[in-house]
Amino acid sequence: MLDIFGKLWLQGVKRLIKAQSTQVARQRKLHAGLQKAAVKAVVKAATTPVKLPGPRASLQVTGKRIDRAAINVLGNSQKKPRKRVRRALPDAATAPAPASTSLDAGGSWRRVFQSSNAVLGSARARRMGGWLFLPEMHADAPPDSLPLVVMLHGCGQTAPEFAAGTRMNQTAAREGFAVLYPQQSLSAHPQRCWPWYRRVVQEGGDELALIAAMVERTCVRSRLDSHRVYVAGLSAGAALAHALALRRPDLFAAVALHSGPVYGVADSRMSAFTVMQQGTRDPVTPIARLQREQGGAHAMPSLIIQGEQDQVVRPANAAQLFAQCCAVNELDPAQVAPPRLYAARKGCNAYRITEAGRGRCMLVRLVEVAHLSHAWSGGDAALRYNAAPGPDASAMLWAFFRRHVRT
Repeated sequence: MLDIFGKLWLQGVKRLIKAQSTQVARQRKLHAGLQKAAVKAVVKAATTPVKLPGPRASLQVTGKRIDRAAINVLGNSQKKPRKRVRRALPDAATAPAPASTSLDAGGSWRRVFQSSNAVLGSARARRMGGWLFLPEMHADAPPDSLPLVVMLHGCGQTAPEFAAGTRMNQTAAREGFAVLYPQQSLSAHPQRCWPWYRRVVQEGGDELALIAAMVERTCVRSRLDSHRVYVAGLSAGAALAHALALRRPDLFAAVALHSGPVYGVADSRMSAFTVMQQGTRDPVTPIARLQREQGGAHAMPSLIIQGEQDQVVRPANAAQLFAQCCAVNELDPAQVAPPRLYAARKGCNAYRITEAGRGRCMLVRLVEVAHLSHAWSGGDAALRYNAAPGPDASAMLWAFFRRHVRT
């Protein structure tokens, strides 16, 4: 009996040991499989390229949600497209004019170019294109009699789109002045952004030097009045227009800034974004520095237009631009007139105008438009960065420009 029980106990022990050995083997096999899968996942994650956010994506910065348009103003874009992709993109030289507006109505619309080979201040050789509108009356006008307005587009725009959206050619055909639209190239920036925050540009080089040379050449070739040359821009174009006017007071008689940031404060993309969102504590410091560099103050009549609902370049910039422009023209707070209010009406937002000047000579005008976002006021809403409700910014520009002549 004891032998039988001994044999049964021994068999049970053997079966238990065998079961435990099988379980251990299974666990080791499972563990090895998990390790292998984990290694594959890590390798795959390390070798898979990161997908950047698309053009409609938005970013989270310091707890605030911002639109991609804010990054476009900075020129802080995604990686430049490959050559084959860039060639596939339509350039203004071959792209048809926007269907919403005929750009040659009431005049001629043609291409112009400027090379940097003979331009001082250009860090690299390049070629800039643009478009020139001449009203029909130009053919019969005496030489050096027609004024010139230089228009600088914003990021994500071409010169034809900017011309169509602002309807500036129609205003030029009606009032009798030429319009030049320099255009940033895709090779310089994939979204055609002007690098307004770069020090070399603010000091008069690269794009700024190219545009100034294009303006001078256009005045000579088209027999335009060199004493009545004006410059205006939207967003990044406004920032570059401001730098052009302040650096070349010998070339421009007045400047207009639509939705533009404060001048001379930013020197990088990140600091530019901070300026666009907050402005600066002391806007007059860059102006004082510029006046020291140029050996004194140079008057520059200035028009500022700002939307009160602009989330890309916030309204704080407009108030500080007004202070900067007053400093440029050596105006003190006592020479600022009380604001004038204009009520909303059909097709036009309410707006407020603040002016400063000497006697009857108005030198600085600030127009603050209610309900306007980051868009050209009174433009063609079928195109980006344009708002249909007035006031008509293009008409305001010319009404301001025509009062000033460079002496």
